[in-house]
Amino acid sequence: AALWQEFSAAGTLRPANPRLTAPDLSVVRDAEGRARLRWRIVPELSGGLRALRFHRDGQLWKEVGVEPGLFIATARDATPEPLRAMSLTDDSTEPHVYTLTFLDVAGNESPPSAPARLP
Repeated sequence: AALWQEFSAAGTLRPANPRLTAPDLSVVRDAEGRARLRWRIVPELSGGLRALRFHRDGQLWKEVGVEPGLFIATARDATPEPLRAMSLTDDSTEPHVYTLTFLDVAGNESPPSAPARLP
């Protein structure tokens, strides 16, 4: 009953022992020379997915996510609307190194992806 109440309140369960795996990240140049990032994330069932953190050249560049305290589940096994995109474009045409991490509902951060570089 306690687990159902937690799920009903938050849309997911807080992870007891988070074992987050690093996301997969790749980057290619589009026709205009901009970096196009694509990723794949497999979050744990308990804990869900609260935010994506993009790092460029070792610094936090962008964070996309659901505000803390908001209900995460939008439908059975559905990703929250702000996190459904699986690509992002960097308008910079300069060479950069990118990594990606994600946060679960408890604020646990995944290990970083392998660095993705443009050739």
